[in-house]
Amino acid sequence: MNVHRLYPFCVALTILTSACSNGGETAVTPPASPAIANGGAAAKLSILIPQKATSSTVKQRMPQYVSPSSAQLNVAVNGGTASTYGLSPATPGCSTVQAQLACVFSIPAPAGNDSFALSLADGAGNVLSRNVVDATLTAGATTPVNVTLDAVPASVAIVPGTAATMDGNASTGYHIPGLFAQAVELEAIDADGNVIIGPGAPAIGTPVVSGSTNVSIVSANTSDPNAYLLKASAGAGGQTVSVSASAQGIPLSDGTTSTPVNSSQSFTYTPAIAVASGTTISAYSVESGKQVALWNACPGACSLTLATGAQSDTQGNLYVLVEYISGISQSRVVQVYPAGTKTMSLQMNSANGVTGAVSVALDSNHMLYVLNAASGFGLSHHAASITEYASGATTPTYTISGTLTKLSTPVSIGVDGHGNVYESDGAGYINIYKPGRQTAPFQQLIDATNLPAPSYMTVNSAGAIYVDDSSKKYLAYIAPGSTSVTKTISSSAFQGNPQDFIFDPAGNMWMSVNNSSIAEFSGSSLPTGASLLQTMSVNGALAWIP
Repeated sequence: MNVHRLYPFCVALTILTSACSNGGETAVTPPASPAIANGGAAAKLSILIPQKATSSTVKQRMPQYVSPSSAQLNVAVNGGTASTYGLSPATPGCSTVQAQLACVFSIPAPAGNDSFALSLADGAGNVLSRNVVDATLTAGATTPVNVTLDAVPASVAIVPGTAATMDGNASTGYHIPGLFAQAVELEAIDADGNVIIGPGAPAIGTPVVSGSTNVSIVSANTSDPNAYLLKASAGAGGQTVSVSASAQGIPLSDGTTSTPVNSSQSFTYTPAIAVASGTTISAYSVESGKQVALWNACPGACSLTLATGAQSDTQGNLYVLVEYISGISQSRVVQVYPAGTKTMSLQMNSANGVTGAVSVALDSNHMLYVLNAASGFGLSHHAASITEYASGATTPTYTISGTLTKLSTPVSIGVDGHGNVYESDGAGYINIYKPGRQTAPFQQLIDATNLPAPSYMTVNSAGAIYVDDSSKKYLAYIAPGSTSVTKTISSSAFQGNPQDFIFDPAGNMWMSVNNSSIAEFSGSSLPTGASLLQTMSVNGALAWIP
């Protein structure tokens, strides 16, 4: 849709008696002048036609609707036959003023109480706006009458609002990345695609969203009654919704009312990448790379805050690992952000069994696994452990801890589709624990040649392991059931050492590399190699937001 936003200008109708001059302005005799009764009189009508514009950059206090597509003015006095006045620089009484068309017409009318039916139309005769105004012509007096023209809507547009970060366009449908609330604006459109604004704009009803019970539309609570927020809850990822709205009709000069117009617009929820780095958490559209959200990892007064890790569940809830440093005191916690929000709902710390979080993982049942490194000293010392939480729980269902666990230098944690838990340990091995309360791993993967220093790790549902080696600068792939490295994967894209990586639902791998960028690799190339698809100029711990 080619939408032109227009500058708001006024129509001013000034009534003069026939004894008054026209101030040197050209009087235009209409093609079919109505009979003048009760003595000669005239109404001087001045009108300013704005130019088409692509943004509403000029704001007047009292905008009144004059479409930039106005090509003719029709005036009927006291119910008589309408007279037509052209609106162009060549029309007598019209001139260009500061790149806008200004016209002044003298309208014959009898003295006394008069009714002026005004309408503006485009070159094809489509009525763009109209109104009827009453005025009293009194000999020897000049009385200004300001007119608000009521616009005739031809359609309603539902478009991204101020500060929205959507991808796509109106014709193909807008894309909302990462479940975050987005501003939408309702706009009435005239027959020539101009946005109708200000007094005279038709009322637009409350919009309705359909296609998903997980998406709602609410008022933006601003001074603009047509500003709304499209909000999604968990489970809307990948869904397409339709937002519908209608504009009421207005009375026309023939006694009828223009037809109400109804329109709808589709919005599809597309993925985003959450990036936790330093003091901030941000989200970027996977489609365009645009930043769609940014917030502080510190919920209050913090001496030093470092976001060190991130993970998400299939509903889009985000779990961020944060380290607080104050003097010699350090704590590593897990912050929980409900899907599509920047407001933390829970911070899991030592009171919740989280004593030194360095990595988290979630299974298909939304069970949370927190890997805790050894922390503190003296009476406050906490040994390395794995705490496991049922969905929504704030205290551990059980804890894997003790000397038999083989937890030495915990780095990363993962879980497969059977509930087996995997821990990569900087001491040179990967521990695998069966589901439930365990005191020792049932299997330990050791490959001193190919995997001397396992670091960041991810595990798929089948139990295939991808782990980077901090000393080798490559990825190691361990096939399900294997006790050693099956294949090593190298790429010039991560020669600076991978910092974190995740797999998206399509099987593509996203990796933070070289402390400067995120690289996407084709899932179809793995584990044979790593085919680079794209890079994004951001870096940090990664999570997938559906």
